[in-house]
Amino acid sequence: MKKDSNWNASVRDTAKACSVLAGIAMVFPGSVDWLLDRQHDGAWNDDVYDTTYVLTAFAAIESTKTRIETQSPGSHTSVLPLTFRYARTVIPHGV
Repeated sequence: MKKDSNWNASVRDTAKACSVLAGIAMVFPGSVDWLLDRQHDGAWNDDVYDTTYVLTAFAAIESTKTRIETQSPGSHTSVLPLTFRYARTVIPHGV
Protein backbone atom coordinates (compact mmCIF):
# COMPACT_ATOMS: atom_id res chain seq x y z
CA MET A 1 0.00 0.00 0.00
CA LYS A 2 1.37 3.42 -0.96
CA LYS A 3 2.03 5.77 1.90
CA ASP A 4 3.61 9.14 1.19
CA SER A 5 6.25 8.52 -1.49
CA ASN A 6 6.81 4.81 -0.96
CA TRP A 7 5.14 1.44 -0.82
CA ASN A 8 5.35 -0.41 2.52
CA ALA A 9 8.51 1.57 3.44
CA SER A 10 10.29 -0.95 1.21
CA VAL A 11 12.89 -0.12 -1.42
CA ARG A 12 12.02 -3.27 -3.36
CA ASP A 13 8.23 -2.72 -3.25
CA THR A 14 8.60 0.93 -4.20
CA ALA A 15 10.91 0.09 -7.11
CA LYS A 16 8.52 -2.63 -8.36
CA ALA A 17 5.57 -0.24 -8.19
CA CYS A 18 7.50 2.49 -10.00
CA SER A 19 8.44 0.03 -12.77
CA VAL A 20 4.87 -1.09 -13.31
CA LEU A 21 3.43 2.42 -13.16
CA ALA A 22 6.05 3.74 -15.58
CA GLY A 23 4.66 1.19 -18.06
CA ILE A 24 1.40 3.14 -18.11
CA ALA A 25 3.17 6.53 -18.13
CA MET A 26 2.64 7.27 -14.43
CA VAL A 27 5.71 8.61 -12.66
CA PHE A 28 5.82 9.78 -9.06
CA PRO A 29 8.84 12.09 -8.65
CA GLY A 30 8.52 11.83 -4.88
CA SER A 31 9.01 8.08 -5.11
CA VAL A 32 12.10 8.56 -7.27
CA ASP A 33 13.49 10.97 -4.67
CA TRP A 34 12.61 8.53 -1.88
CA LEU A 35 14.54 5.77 -3.65
CA LEU A 36 17.52 8.03 -4.37
CA ASP A 37 17.67 9.06 -0.71
CA ARG A 38 18.11 5.40 0.25
CA GLN A 39 21.11 4.79 -1.97
CA HIS A 40 24.38 4.30 -0.11
CA ASP A 41 27.76 3.53 -1.64
CA GLY A 42 26.20 2.87 -5.06
CA ALA A 43 23.67 0.31 -3.81
CA TRP A 44 20.33 0.01 -2.10
CA ASN A 45 20.25 -1.87 1.23
CA ASP A 46 23.65 -3.31 0.28
CA ASP A 47 21.62 -5.89 -1.63
CA VAL A 48 22.08 -6.90 -5.27
CA TYR A 49 18.35 -7.60 -5.71
CA ASP A 50 17.12 -4.31 -4.27
CA THR A 51 19.72 -2.48 -6.36
CA THR A 52 18.60 -4.33 -9.48
CA TYR A 53 14.93 -3.52 -8.85
CA VAL A 54 15.71 0.17 -8.37
CA LEU A 55 17.87 0.43 -11.49
CA THR A 56 15.20 -1.43 -13.46
CA ALA A 57 12.61 1.07 -12.22
CA PHE A 58 14.82 3.98 -13.26
CA ALA A 59 15.23 2.43 -16.72
CA ALA A 60 11.44 2.05 -17.01
CA ILE A 61 10.98 5.68 -16.01
CA GLU A 62 13.55 6.80 -18.59
CA SER A 63 11.74 4.72 -21.22
CA THR A 64 8.49 6.46 -20.28
CA LYS A 65 10.21 9.84 -20.58
CA THR A 66 11.49 8.95 -24.05
CA ARG A 67 8.07 7.67 -25.14
CA ILE A 68 6.38 10.87 -23.93
CA GLU A 69 8.96 13.09 -25.68
CA THR A 70 8.60 11.10 -28.90
CA GLN A 71 4.82 11.31 -28.87
CA SER A 72 4.73 14.99 -27.94
CA PRO A 73 7.75 16.83 -29.39
CA GLY A 74 8.43 20.07 -27.57
CA SER A 75 6.09 19.30 -24.68
CA HIS A 76 7.16 19.65 -21.07
CA THR A 77 6.29 16.90 -18.63
CA SER A 78 6.90 16.21 -14.95
CA VAL A 79 9.12 13.30 -16.00
CA LEU A 80 11.93 15.62 -17.12
CA PRO A 81 14.90 15.67 -16.41
CA LEU A 82 15.15 12.47 -14.40
CA THR A 83 18.39 11.35 -16.04
CA PHE A 84 20.35 14.04 -14.24
CA ARG A 85 18.73 13.26 -10.92
CA TYR A 86 20.31 9.81 -11.05
CA ALA A 87 23.74 11.40 -10.88
CA ARG A 88 24.27 9.83 -7.46
CA THR A 89 24.40 6.46 -9.22
CA VAL A 90 27.71 6.16 -11.02
CA ILE A 91 27.35 3.87 -14.02
CA PRO A 92 30.08 3.97 -16.68
CA HIS A 93 28.85 5.02 -20.10
CA GLY A 94 28.19 2.07 -22.39
CA VAL A 95 27.49 -0.43 -19.61
